[in-house]
Amino acid sequence: MLADEEIGAFVNGLVTGAVTEGQAAAFAMAVFFRGLNIDERVALTKSMTGENEPREIDLQRVLCTLEQLEREGGARGFTLGEGDWPLRGFVVRRGQTVRAYVNHCPHAGFPLNFAPDQFLAPGAPLILCYMHGAVFEIENGECVSGPCEGLALRALPVKVTGGYVMLDDDVPLAEPPDL
Repeated sequence: MLADEEIGAFVNGLVTGAVTEGQAAAFAMAVFFRGLNIDERVALTKSMTGENEPREIDLQRVLCTLEQLEREGGARGFTLGEGDWPLRGFVVRRGQTVRAYVNHCPHAGFPLNFAPDQFLAPGAPLILCYMHGAVFEIENGECVSGPCEGLALRALPVKVTGGYVMLDDDVPLAEPPDL
């Protein structure tokens, strides 16, 4: 049986280039012919995903988990911060792409959704302003049809850490002052 440390060292070698393609192929053949027991599979998965590494997560910046977003084009609203002007936004996922935007239509300044988490156009991979009917690209927030064509939603930088979608550390937890 392989120890967790041995598996971790192998995965680290793959990442750093210390393990050659030939060594990786030999490992793959050994796994194919001999298999891995459940403990070895768990250790391999944890090493490959970095789950063995201790992480500090700023819970105040967690927007949602990847699982909470539907696989194709799911969306979820959020409010972060305190006081009269917290940051209100939404996260949207399409395939492996995760984006976040301020929940503010560039046309008239209203929130895009009329119901919680309702940010997407029915049957289309687009963001919809339910107030004015403007539609925006998920990938870049650009308006492609409607009264604000040519304008764009304000993007918020996010990162995915340990399965959590998190607001970037540099983003203030308040409504942008120029909205």
